[in-house]
Amino acid sequence: MDQNQQPAPAEIHTSVENAHKAEELARAERILEQKRIEQHAHEEAQLVKQELENKGEKTKKQ
Repeated sequence: MDQNQQPAPAEIHTSVENAHKAEELARAERILEQKRIEQHAHEEAQLVKQELENKGEKTKKQ
């Protein structure tokens, strides 16, 4: 295609579809990353909770 030619409607449609697919993929990746972050935070909170409970039990025994 030279500089004066317009892209065919099918080419435009495909480009728009690809752009929408890329946006959806990026959105899905952001959601997955957010879930990973939340899962990691939950695991960290569980570890802290367990540590506090363990320290509380040691204090009661003394």
